[in-house]
Amino acid sequence: MLNRYASQVTLLINYLLVIYAFLLPFNIHLSNIIFNFILILFLFSGNLKDKLLYALKHRVIQALFLFYIMYILWSLNSQHIDVVIWKLKEFKYLFSIIIILSILKDNFKLKILNAFIFSVFISILISYAMKFNVHLPYIKITGYGQLTPFFYTYSQYVLLILIAINMTLYKIIQNQFKSFFLKLFYYVFYILGSALIFLLDSKIGYILFIITQVFTFTQVMKTTINKKFIFSTISIVFIGIFIGFYSSHTFQVRVSNLYNQTTNAIMHQQYNGSTGKRFAWDIIGFKIYLEKPIIGHGTQRHIDLAINSINNADMTEKKKKDLLSFRNIQTPALQTLHNEYLDHLIQFGIIGLFILFYVFYSIYKEPTLTKELKLLKSLLLIIFMIYMFVNYFFVLSQLGKVFFLLISLTLVSYENYSQKQKGSLDAN
Repeated sequence: MLNRYASQVTLLINYLLVIYAFLLPFNIHLSNIIFNFILILFLFSGNLKDKLLYALKHRVIQALFLFYIMYILWSLNSQHIDVVIWKLKEFKYLFSIIIILSILKDNFKLKILNAFIFSVFISILISYAMKFNVHLPYIKITGYGQLTPFFYTYSQYVLLILIAINMTLYKIIQNQFKSFFLKLFYYVFYILGSALIFLLDSKIGYILFIITQVFTFTQVMKTTINKKFIFSTISIVFIGIFIGFYSSHTFQVRVSNLYNQTTNAIMHQQYNGSTGKRFAWDIIGFKIYLEKPIIGHGTQRHIDLAINSINNADMTEKKKKDLLSFRNIQTPALQTLHNEYLDHLIQFGIIGLFILFYVFYSIYKEPTLTKELKLLKSLLLIIFMIYMFVNYFFVLSQLGKVFFLLISLTLVSYENYSQKQKGSLDAN
């Protein structure tokens, strides 16, 4: 009786995970409510001791604990304990993976992924409605930036689109369709999503689009030799780029600015615009890192040191003011040098960077049971690890929740583990 009850609770939790995946790109507050229900129901799912022991032995979860402990220990040398405590509270989402891996059923992994993809598709349609000034009743736009309906910024929103359209590209190449209308839906979604990336302001989005499309195409082509779908896939990739380039003045301007600002920064040491400022902060930050390369300066000290370095630098007051006006220097809780790796190097030294890479390495080394989910894991690592060169990641709980939910789908869950153990016992 108890086993049957626990089984029904587990099934309900997995359905709630589908809803959670759908809501994450839309509304962080509603998704939090759903996950709180999941957390409560988890207590009635049975075998809690075995599930938690499995989770605590999991290499990825151990790496996350190590990351969290690092933040605590290095905060002993911090002058911003209030911000450190706020970040540690935000970081609690890291351990949502314990619940998900303990309760996730294999036959729900693709349901959860598809719910996320469908949610992104709806967001894309709303973005086009914003583009063409179509009024949508009962929909409250909460995003920041051009054509961003719900997510915090367009740079984060574009990451969700990239994940969704690349997994859609996989389905198109593999011809995973049961009907013509489903095939049409995915083709339309892919083209609209690809074009939207070029309508957004995100320069890193343009770069990641090319990298991930090439990666997805080459990975799938290792096992697919259907010439018909190779041709159709190449065609829709070029259609997406063509539409984006020739219909988006934003894309043309942003690419031109990226080229000019990068050239001026490298060739002439002129750090103008957002890209130029990033180069300047990278140079300043790396010099600060070299002062304490092994253990770093302590949690949340990187911004104070960078600001002091600017104030004492041999440059005009106008240049100093320009650099210090960078938005993410002025926001206390989200202060960053726009480079997650550099932030870690200054705060935690090479030890901290090693721990950060160990988190991603542990994810990479964990086995994945299907080719589709293996591709998802590779895409997530590529997209987020490149994104971290130009922005922060871990402190953004909504983005982090998306990453770790989707990563959970690619890892061996408690159900996989227990079935393997049972199989081993039966064999003996």
